[in-house]
Amino acid sequence: MPKVRPKPAALRRPPRSPGQKGSPTMPRDRVSSSPTRNSSMLRGTVVRKIPEKGFGFIRHEETGLEYFFHMSACGQQLFDELQQGDLVEFAATRTDKGPRAVEVALIDA
Repeated sequence: MPKVRPKPAALRRPPRSPGQKGSPTMPRDRVSSSPTRNSSMLRGTVVRKIPEKGFGFIRHEETGLEYFFHMSACGQQLFDELQQGDLVEFAATRTDKGPRAVEVALIDA
């Protein structure tokens, strides 16, 4: 059986204290694993939309963090209407691939 070498220190994640949740890029108080529409909704701008694939990215207006969103997060009709630069409101959730926007809604300017 081959020996498994540990990752170099530069590639290891910093240790978390017991019970700590969230990540350095996504504070726990701003992210939910089961989002609901309430005052914790975030605002951002659509920075990219790939209609052929049915997804895009939203940049959070305060942190600059980009959130992936799928057309199922807003519905087919709204997804078709969204354009780069549109202001939207969304809830955030974590996935194994990174931050994700859900419950996306267009903000009337």
